[in-house]
This record gives sequence, C-alpha cells and structure tokens, in this order.
Amino acid sequence: MLRIRPVAIPLLVVASLALAACATGTTEADSAASPSPSASPESSPSPSASTEPTPSPSSEPWQRVEAPDGATWTMPSDWTATDTTSENEVGTVVGMDVQDETGATVLSYFHDLGGLGGIGGACSTQHPQEVLAATPSDAGLSSPDGVGFSDAAYAIEQPAGGVVLTIGVLPDSALDAQPNCLVYNVGSHPDGGMTSFATAFSSGVPAEGGDQQGTAWSFPTFDDAQAYVDSDEGQTLLLVAASLSLVG
Repeated sequence: MLRIRPVAIPLLVVASLALAACATGTTEADSAASPSPSASPESSPSPSASTEPTPSPSSEPWQRVEAPDGATWTMPSDWTATDTTSENEVGTVVGMDVQDETGATVLSYFHDLGGLGGIGGACSTQHPQEVLAATPSDAGLSSPDGVGFSDAAYAIEQPAGGVVLTIGVLPDSALDAQPNCLVYNVGSHPDGGMTSFATAFSSGVPAEGGDQQGTAWSFPTFDDAQAYVDSDEGQTLLLVAASLSLVG
C-alpha cells in the first residue's frame, strides 16, 4: 500500500545545486505547491501523500510518499504518485510514477522483487556525454562492484543531433563523463533486487542507428540541458531525487 502523509523537513537554500513501474492509493495534502518540471518521460496510475515544509527552491509545504516496499521520498504538494506495481508468474515489480502538477510523469520508482528476470540491450557506438550535476546520494543504493551513487544529472549526445538528459539517483559509473551509448540507471536495494529512481530506467542510444530524440528529455545542446538543470524545475527534480530513502 502506498502512503502519503505530512512530515516536516528542514528548509534548504539552493542556489546552484550540484545534485544533480495496479492500484491507487490516497492523498492527504495540507498545503500549496512548489515549482516543478514540465517535462514528461515514460510511465503512468496514484498513491498516498503527506505534506511537509519544502526543501527548496520553494518554501511551500511538500508531501512525503511511501511506496509499497517502504521506500520514501518527498515532493511538491501538488504533485501526485501513481502505483504501477505489477505481478507475474515470476514475481513482483514494485513501481510508482511521479507526476508533476500538469500530470506529466517526471520520475519513476522501480524495485524488482523477482518479476523482471533481468535486463538486456547493447550498443557499440560511443557518444559524448556530460555530467551536469552530482552530489553523493544517501538513498541506500549499492552495487556489487562497490560503485557509489549520486543525486545527479547527465546528458548523452544523440546520433541525429541534440542530447538526452537524465536526472535521478544514478550510479557513479554513469557519471565518468566518458563517451557512452547505453546506461542503466539502476542499483541494488538494501533488501535485494534491482532498483531505479530516475527520469528513465536506461538512457543513451538504445540501438545502433537509433536515438532517444523526440522524448520529453531531449534538448538541442548540452548547454540547453544544463540550463534546465539549473532552473527551478530542474532543481526541484533533483531535490525530489535526493530525498529518496530505501532504509526508512
């Protein structure tokens, strides 16, 4: 069951912040909203929320959301969260989509409890990449090889031009600023299972000759992507990602 209830968190001042998947729950909101991104990645149904003072860039109250597996995060009071948890003969995949005040899905939470069965996909052509913001994450994600995680943003150039931006709790291996073609924005949950909280489960150039141009997270240049990350919308999204906690 998803729960959204009010909680209090301290105010933060963000100037140039370097932070960079079927049931419906209930919502209890007390206060007004705060700025949020207008972009819309992939995902979609709504859970339970709770209000608390915002951690910037606005001072409006925010709400606390709890996913079916106990993961929590905070977000603006006029945002919603939709439970997209699914089950199959193999197991369960906990999922929640985060929508901004316009109804656009801006982040997705994913925790595989045995229902996914693995991931695949590869490419060979490497493309330029830039890290646009990064700060160490306290969410609780880990990786077998000991790679750390950051609340971050990065963009990968597309074959047809332009770049695709990713924001979320991301593995530091995706932030080495080296050319890339396909990056999985995932880590290991403390209780086991692959977990992701980002604008996309994977980013980059999914197949030879293909790209992600035309998605909500496409920008003409790296500078344009950086400008979005530095905007109130981008900073709010980074703050939501940074509030993820898998350990209660």
